[in-house]
Amino acid sequence: MIPKQTMNSFNKGMIKDVADNFKPRESYEDALDIRLNSNGSDSEYTVTNIKGTEFSFVVPDVPNIVTITPDNSLTTWTTHHPVLETSTGVYTGIVITTGGDADDLFVAIENALKTDPVFAGLNLNVARIGQRIRVWSTTEDVIAYDPSSNLTDTSLQTSQSDQTIIGWDNINDDIYLFTTNDTSATGGIGAIWKLTYDQISLVPT
Repeated sequence: MIPKQTMNSFNKGMIKDVADNFKPRESYEDALDIRLNSNGSDSEYTVTNIKGTEFSFVVPDVPNIVTITPDNSLTTWTTHHPVLETSTGVYTGIVITTGGDADDLFVAIENALKTDPVFAGLNLNVARIGQRIRVWSTTEDVIAYDPSSNLTDTSLQTSQSDQTIIGWDNINDDIYLFTTNDTSATGGIGAIWKLTYDQISLVPT
């Protein structure tokens, strides 16, 4: 049996400033006149607006990401040697002697990875939220942070390539893409991208 299909023409137009229960069902709250289409390979896509202008892009590969967290036994510390292992070697930074608690240590590690000349040529991206630091590079593979340290623990999220878009959404004029290269039934690691572009020329920004 063919299910009954209902077409909504939304002839009441856009209504954004009243509560949902007062909106006519023929109205809509928000809209973005684009289409998201595959462009021939797993990670290549095109965004086409309703006028036919096309913006082509490739979902970037995600590099290795190392996450640094405190060891369970960490309470206080006096000195720490920042050591980072990458695909091009092991880099040992200047010893940190400020001491303190776990918060102080992670502030010091973040500062060392960002400012120590030993790490300057690695093109590191360093993001810290409290006692959690994530480190990656777009020019080489980051593998581990000081694996012999009794102050920190490290975990590695391996790189992702040939990602496919598994969903997308928009907030106002911003487009967000949800991607992964995991094909298992249970799912796995993915990424969220904010797609930014000039709305007139459709040039990536």
